[in-house]
Amino acid sequence: MTALTVTRKQRLLTLEKEISAGLENFFEAGIKLRAIKDDELYKEAGFETWEKYCRERCDWSQTYVGKIIVAAEYRLELPDRTNCTSVRQKEWNENQVRQLTRIPSKKHAATVATRVLKHVEQTGKRLTAAVVKKFVDQDLGVEKKDQPKSAPKDEGDTLKPYLDDTLGTIQGTMNAIKAMPDDVWKDYATNQEPGLVKRLATACEAMASFLRKDG
Repeated sequence: MTALTVTRKQRLLTLEKEISAGLENFFEAGIKLRAIKDDELYKEAGFETWEKYCRERCDWSQTYVGKIIVAAEYRLELPDRTNCTSVRQKEWNENQVRQLTRIPSKKHAATVATRVLKHVEQTGKRLTAAVVKKFVDQDLGVEKKDQPKSAPKDEGDTLKPYLDDTLGTIQGTMNAIKAMPDDVWKDYATNQEPGLVKRLATACEAMASFLRKDG
């Protein structure tokens, strides 16, 4: 075994350890996953393809990992929230950045992001994915009457990408929630939105019940 091989394997292990330690930070995870993909470090762990590595090592679909990487690349271009005083809003989260990735140009996405931050600062509103979506929709000329995409009706492989993407969105939302300091989350759920936890639990139970119905 050559020294180069050992070095590559060690680099892979280091990157994977860092990804696992900071999983809530999509930006750090995306940059490190890009390095593993570009340098084909996944082969050092015995995986022949990037798709197998994503599915078996990360427990994510290749599609979702790709979205994390793209979101991280977009985050590099976005303005920082240097004058933000709220702990929970100091950073862009994955769901917010995912909205901005709908804009083809990263530089233009940064321009739209600047407008979003200006709006948030002037109105005192929270920075949410819904607020970002509104500005992105306006920039792309999306009409309000446009309906969101629904799940495909075909079975088999046609449904799998939709389910993978939905699972990725749920995971991204969970990561964003876990990234919040405990005291901030408890204050929001208890005082500002007292019924939030119950609604989330009800929604999760309904989804779990649906998935288990054929089990």
